[in-house]
Amino acid sequence: LFPSFYEGFGLPPVEAMTLGCPAIVSETSVMPEICGEAALYCDPSHPETLAAAIMRLRTEPGLREHLLMRGRERARLFSWTNGARSLLETLEKGITKYA
Repeated sequence: LFPSFYEGFGLPPVEAMTLGCPAIVSETSVMPEICGEAALYCDPSHPETLAAAIMRLRTEPGLREHLLMRGRERARLFSWTNGARSLLETLEKGITKYA
């Protein structure tokens, strides 16, 4: 559960998805961009939406397994290797542009 009002990235949900834990996160800030379709969403200003997401996870057949599969796929996008590769590509473009 990550009902945060503001996040710069949202590492805890990515860690949870990596470990095979379904994530319920805020629909605010960067969470939809980070978690995509691999999480359930809630409005941190309305606790009843968090309760509804928890109940949905408990009662909807196959939802947990679906989120686990999607979460592991999504988390792979945010590996240290992918981050370093992306940074290197950006730096190389900058060097080429200004050379």
